[in-house]
Amino acid sequence: MSTNLSENSPEDEGVDRKGFANRVKSLIGAGVSLTKFAEDCGVPLGTLRGYLKESYPPKLDVALKIARSCEVSLDWLIAGEGALTKASAPIDERTLVAVPRFDVQVAAGGGAVPALQEPNDSFYVARDWLYRFVPPSVQISMIEVVGDSMDPTIRDGDVLLIRHDRTTLQSTIGNVIVLTLDDLLFVKRLQVSDNGEMLLTSDNEFYTPMHVPRREWDERVRIHGLAFWHGGPIRKR
Repeated sequence: MSTNLSENSPEDEGVDRKGFANRVKSLIGAGVSLTKFAEDCGVPLGTLRGYLKESYPPKLDVALKIARSCEVSLDWLIAGEGALTKASAPIDERTLVAVPRFDVQVAAGGGAVPALQEPNDSFYVARDWLYRFVPPSVQISMIEVVGDSMDPTIRDGDVLLIRHDRTTLQSTIGNVIVLTLDDLLFVKRLQVSDNGEMLLTSDNEFYTPMHVPRREWDERVRIHGLAFWHGGPIRKR
C-alpha cells in the first residue's frame, strides 16, 4: 500500500476514519485505559481521542508510532490492507520467567517412560506468581503426567512444575517427587520403611508401593526434584 499522508499533511479524506478508529480500538484491548495506551504509544491523548471519535484522519507519524508500539503492520492499521502481522512481543524478564518444558511424559501408572533428556522448549509464567511457591534462585522445570496412580492428587494429562533444589531423601520424604528408577521416569510419593527400604507410593489405593532396598538406592534411583504445583484441563463430572 502507498499512502500520501505526511507528518504535516492536512486531513486526507481518502482515509477511512471509521476503519482506522475501529482498528485502534481493537489494539487497546480490555482493561487498558486510553491514557495508558496513549503514553505507551507516545501519542498525545487529545490526538488519540480525536481519532477514536473520527474527527480527523491519522497523520503518518502518529499512525507509525501506534503501529510500532503495538507491533502491527502500518498498512493494516491505516487502510486495513494485508495481514495484521503482529510480531511476537519481546519477553520481559522483569515480569516473566522461562520454565524449561520437557517433551516427555512422567509415569503415574503401571508403565513408565524414558528418563529426562533435554528440554523441548520453555513455558513462560509470571515472576510474582512463581515466587509465591519457590525462591528466585531455585531451578524449575515442567513435565506432563501420564497414568492414574497419583489420582486424585494428580491426574492423567496434568502438568507438573518441579523444583530441582530438593533432591535428597530427607528433603523429599512424604512429598510427591519426580525420579528415575532403573532409567525410567516416575512421579510418586516418597516414603521410607522401618527397615530402611525406599517406598514409592501412589495416592491411588489400587496401586501397590514400589520397594527399593537401601543398598540399591545409589545404583537404581535418581531424584530429579519435588513437584510443587500441578494443573490440567477441566474434566467432566
